[in-house]
Amino acid sequence: MDSRPLSGHAAHSPIKLEVSLPSGRCETGAVQQLSSIDCLKIAAQQSLGQRFLRLVAPNGRPLDQADCIWFSGLQDGDCLTAFAQQPKIAAARCSAFALWCVGGDRIVTRGDPHYGGDSSRVQHQLRNVQQICSTYSAFAAILADGTVATWGQPDYGGDSSRVQHQLRNVRQICSTDSWQMERW
Repeated sequence: MDSRPLSGHAAHSPIKLEVSLPSGRCETGAVQQLSSIDCLKIAAQQSLGQRFLRLVAPNGRPLDQADCIWFSGLQDGDCLTAFAQQPKIAAARCSAFALWCVGGDRIVTRGDPHYGGDSSRVQHQLRNVQQICSTYSAFAAILADGTVATWGQPDYGGDSSRVQHQLRNVRQICSTDSWQMERW
């Protein structure tokens, strides 16, 4: 990360950046250095007419959406690459779903709030989501650091607080219909 001080006129002046898709299509624009990468991504999505973009710096490093352009190390005239991501969806059987992109910092949840349609309780944890899996009425998300965040109906897996300390280095999750085991 660039450790330039935020004092002076330079941080407040706009810089010109080019954002290009792998197809070769590109757009150039001026952005304020104190803007976030997320704002730059939204502008690129609108300009390029492409949703779900992931921006990559000239050195190949994926840019963190929460970073400020100034602190990301981008310079005037840099050319960024934008990769379209395929959105993924997980649906609970009780009328709730979660939509996300791998590595993204946002997920969208909709549906009955008691059954996983509201992820606001764990939204601050949902950064760099790798996978989301659903049960009858709850969701679990694996994050890039291998931890797991859960939400939804507690009796169906929406509350993992009792075992949270064990949920480290998780690589894959799957679900069942219910936590209850039936006799055969």
